[in-house]
Amino acid sequence: MDSNLPNQLKVVAEHVNGEVRKYFSEHLRIARDIDPVFEESLANIQTFVLRGGKRARSFLTWCAYRLTATENSSIYQVCTAVELHHFYLCTIDDMADRDTVRHGGPTLQQVYRKQFAHLSQGEQEHKSRFMGEISAALIENAALELLATAGFSAEKKQESLLHLLRIMTEQTAAGCLIHHDQNEEKLAETSEERFIRGLKHVTAFYTFVGLLYIGSTLANVTPEIQKVLKEYGSVVGTAFQIYDDILGLFGDPKETGKSAANDVKEGKKTLLLQRAHRASTVEDKTFLEYASGNHDLSEDEIERVRNIVRKTGALEDVKKEAKQMVEEGKAALKQLQTSCDPEIICLLEDVADFIIDRKN
Repeated sequence: MDSNLPNQLKVVAEHVNGEVRKYFSEHLRIARDIDPVFEESLANIQTFVLRGGKRARSFLTWCAYRLTATENSSIYQVCTAVELHHFYLCTIDDMADRDTVRHGGPTLQQVYRKQFAHLSQGEQEHKSRFMGEISAALIENAALELLATAGFSAEKKQESLLHLLRIMTEQTAAGCLIHHDQNEEKLAETSEERFIRGLKHVTAFYTFVGLLYIGSTLANVTPEIQKVLKEYGSVVGTAFQIYDDILGLFGDPKETGKSAANDVKEGKKTLLLQRAHRASTVEDKTFLEYASGNHDLSEDEIERVRNIVRKTGALEDVKKEAKQMVEEGKAALKQLQTSCDPEIICLLEDVADFIIDRKN
């Protein structure tokens, strides 16, 4: 039987996009009465948020809710809140990584770089970053407002807010700081264990566990069910980021919507690079050290990095590890068979499989 995942993803995405339009329609009217520059900023944010993304985080929140609860339109407002929280962190991440592309279009800072193109480079960077930071704050404000006004009890909304703050913000920040610190290390000195630790905080908890906790909290599930969701989310979320790093080096930018090889240029010590470095010749080790963190790499040099990763077996090794994690996550879900909706369990299994089959 074919998976219902694409259809259900589309349904949730349509609801979320509708909530985004509803929120910004109201707030653009308010902004219009304040000042054109405020209205323009909100319009830029709306375009940015509506431009792309599969709404996977919204979908996981919805799935966690629907495991034990019946359909409730209020859950889509919460789904939109977590999606906007994601775009808030994406905006910060884009500025930190100096990315210019997100979901096939310009990042918010890049939008303002073009607006301030007439200024000196220093002033252009300063003003565009300032506008990017203001935009990030407005996106997070929208996320918190939507969560606060959703149609659930104050107690459940407060608990969900704590998940958002403690898991999806604080722990994400911890992971980002770990990886940012590792960016400055040499490949020969970096630790795979530390990279995985940072990866779990910056992605597994943020992209899976936090969302599953929010949705299941609103459905008032038992602690036993949440424990299983954490088991699933921890390993599948880690696999998600491992595979994301693969796409970051080997994916087609037209499909991923992101700049190619940016992780290498930023000095990110991915499993691909660490394992390739360990298995390389002395000459290739030297080249990988040169390439990691080098923003001026040519396309030929990037292709040489890819070739080293392939010929050392690092690519296949890391792919195999991600697949194993996905299977562990699917196995954990079997514990829910007698207490949760089997159709939603199947959707969560399909999400896990999709992670290692996707192209973006």
